[in-house]
Amino acid sequence: MIMGITFVDFMRHRLDGLGHARLRPARLLHIVVVAMQVHHERRQLAQLGRGELAEMGIDPGAAMAEANRGFFDLPKSRMTKI
Repeated sequence: MIMGITFVDFMRHRLDGLGHARLRPARLLHIVVVAMQVHHERRQLAQLGRGELAEMGIDPGAAMAEANRGFFDLPKSRMTKI
């Protein structure tokens, strides 16, 4: 359970805004896989130094804010492919 609700209820709530009515097992698995990929990318972003971020034109504060987002707080661009 996540903060008093089940994982499935949590995911249904997250998907409601995206127009997905049913949470099938295959879709749930895909969401978890995408969440793991995004989590890994955010950890890599958090490891970059100020100089590396500056070279890419990324604000360090914005990078840390992105790196600290929740596991299932996925970008809409990644959710539309699900």
